[in-house]
Amino acid sequence: MKFYKSVLKRKDEDNYKKGIIRITTDSGIYKTTKILYYLSFAWFMLFHGLYLISNTTAFFFFERAAQNIHMELFVTSVVIFVLMVFAAICIKKNWQIPAFAATLVGGIAQIVALQSNDNITLSFLSDGILSSKFFWYHHAPIILLIFFTLILFVIGIKIRIELMRDYTRTLTSMFTAYSEENNGASDAQWTAHLEELDHKLAQEDKE
Repeated sequence: MKFYKSVLKRKDEDNYKKGIIRITTDSGIYKTTKILYYLSFAWFMLFHGLYLISNTTAFFFFERAAQNIHMELFVTSVVIFVLMVFAAICIKKNWQIPAFAATLVGGIAQIVALQSNDNITLSFLSDGILSSKFFWYHHAPIILLIFFTLILFVIGIKIRIELMRDYTRTLTSMFTAYSEENNGASDAQWTAHLEELDHKLAQEDKE
């Protein structure tokens, strides 16, 4: 569905007159959640990156150390690294749906792979989950990333639903007014009218 700038402008004007305030990607709650997401992302990438660097170095340069690498976890971690970077880019561009999907899939896959490591499992059993360094190095940031992307996902869906509802209402109102002034106007004429309004807005922005 094409969004005409003239309709979007009228929508914002109508909402302002009616005192309707919508959550947007510029809202405080959205920006705050993004900041918390990026802090969690930095936390995750710090320990995740250290793990990848140490194991990659061992794999290529230290034969004995390479024998101790948990290959399933290592390969999964490489894939998760790519997924999490992709999700961060999506968050930057406010693409909440792919960001949440990538974070959820990647996060669950990473946790499952971590639990297949005997050292992590034994640490959880002997020290307890919250006392294990592996929980704070890997699990905690993953959980936070999923949590914050979920919030951004929910807000993003809400923004889209409200946008479509407000846009449709405004478009219908404008079409009704146009039809009353131009009795018998065709769909092509109505579309041309919207294009003309957008062209005028573009010209005003240049001035």
